[in-house]
Amino acid sequence: MARIPPRLGLILSFSLFLLARDVNHGYLGFAWVPLLRLPRGLYSNLATAGLGFPAPAFASSDYFPLLPWLFLFWTGFYLYRLRPEIPALPDIRLPGLSVISRHSLLLYLLHQPVLYAALVLLPTIL
Repeated sequence: MARIPPRLGLILSFSLFLLARDVNHGYLGFAWVPLLRLPRGLYSNLATAGLGFPAPAFASSDYFPLLPWLFLFWTGFYLYRLRPEIPALPDIRLPGLSVISRHSLLLYLLHQPVLYAALVLLPTIL
């Protein structure tokens, strides 16, 4: 990817994002205008849901498939390569923020059961 000129990579990756934006709905197209209907076989099992082809029975509250979001990630990569060089920022340390950022995965995993417990117990209290 580093060999592709940033402007070309930005245009291509963002165009692919727009084209694949409605892959979850079974087609490729721009601005919700279908250009190409994708084969139904892609949407026949749950194994392909992570790629962007969810089966009709698939359900999730936290679902971000590989397609089209990979193309948006690449757009950010090329956009970053187009930025002007920024001189080094001074090193500012915020102790509380540093602890949180160093342990962010642990905090994320621990807050989930706490939220679920609150959602279950809150109706019984009220």
